[in-house]
Amino acid sequence: MKKLFIKISFFCFILFSCSTTEKIGFKVDGQFQLNLSLIDEVIIGKSSSRTFNLPLEEFLITILTKDSSTVIENTYYSEIANGILLNGGEYIIKAYSGKLNDFSFNTPVYYGEANFEIYPDQFTQLDLSVALINAKIQVNFSDTLQILYPNINVTIRSDSGKSITLRRDNNNILYVIPQHLYFDVNYENNPQENWLTFQIPNVRANDFYKITLSTIKQGADINLVIEEEDIIDMEFNLPLNDGYIIPENPVIIDSIETVFPDDVYISSKIGLDNFVELGITKIDGNLTVNTIEITDLSRLSTLKEVTGNVSLTGLGSVVNLNGFQNLKKIGNNLRISTSYQTKLNSFLYFVALDSVMGDVYLSSIPAEIINNLEFIHNLKYVGGDLKILNNQIVKLSGLENLETIVGDITFENNRQLSNYCGLNPNVLINNRGNYISRNNKYNPTRTSLENLLCRQ
Repeated sequence: MKKLFIKISFFCFILFSCSTTEKIGFKVDGQFQLNLSLIDEVIIGKSSSRTFNLPLEEFLITILTKDSSTVIENTYYSEIANGILLNGGEYIIKAYSGKLNDFSFNTPVYYGEANFEIYPDQFTQLDLSVALINAKIQVNFSDTLQILYPNINVTIRSDSGKSITLRRDNNNILYVIPQHLYFDVNYENNPQENWLTFQIPNVRANDFYKITLSTIKQGADINLVIEEEDIIDMEFNLPLNDGYIIPENPVIIDSIETVFPDDVYISSKIGLDNFVELGITKIDGNLTVNTIEITDLSRLSTLKEVTGNVSLTGLGSVVNLNGFQNLKKIGNNLRISTSYQTKLNSFLYFVALDSVMGDVYLSSIPAEIINNLEFIHNLKYVGGDLKILNNQIVKLSGLENLETIVGDITFENNRQLSNYCGLNPNVLINNRGNYISRNNKYNPTRTSLENLLCRQ
């Protein structure tokens, strides 16, 4: 009996020892679940320019142990979304989509990684966000630019030496590796002579660069506006009036009319030279002249119509403004506001102008230059307001042919104005706008002028 007990005890000892040994070498699994999300949804959302929609289920997942051994590799998120079993220990998880290239269209690369630890017999849940690691670029060409330069294109170069060319009909989203980028704008057949360049240093991941190429505006400034969503708007105005671009073929309507299809801003001598060279007869937009260096505008004499506003301001250096003698129609407002320090000795001659469809605004005209309104003596129709403000004119002669003023009539702060007899009384009788006359040398009422009491 004693021998039997010893044998049984020995057998149990061996059995217990074996069981313990197996348990010591065994790694117990833990439950792991990954919750994947895109962190740039809010950032790009308000721009309405996110055109790529990769479902989260198609993201690839790789899990590595702490010593970089592969547990799973390039597995779709959809296959592990409901959870997997992992041995206890420390891990690195990577989630990604796409292949990183210097330049690619509509193929963004998203990436995210995190460290986590699995505990035996426990449930581990990890929230992992993936972000766009490209920058996004979209180049837009204005309608005017495409008309004037049908061959225009932009070549984008990277620090790595790679390049890609975008033509005017390509406004797709371009995804790029964050780095220093160079942009060559080629606008004629000979890129060696007709190109200019700009650059974006330190392009950042997840930024969206919206670049608009336009023309006519003064200079070649790049204006960066960083909005709250890290969207960067870049407007690059090709310097037509700084001597770089002269379009070979403006829009020709017929043999006697040459139309420029956009706004014109003239502030420099080179800009004036380039515009005059075009021989434009009609501007389908606004004309602004604001200069401290141009002395003579007489070469604008080919101009016959402006469909938008005509604004002449500053003019501190201008001596001769006779270039408007053939301008017949202004589609919106005429605004003339000079400097009292102006050098003009021969003032405006709008001798052909018969209609202004918007307002006529005349301000700060010194008496040494002009003391009446004879320079617009052919004007018959004003579709908006007539405002004569802060001038040193003495009389309103020059308005005798004016038949209609649709809006308000204002004479104010003209300290020398004492004679209104140039204004046809019928204009006031037929006018339904407000009439204001104050702070002039003579301030007649509407009734006084209608009854020919027009001077002091």
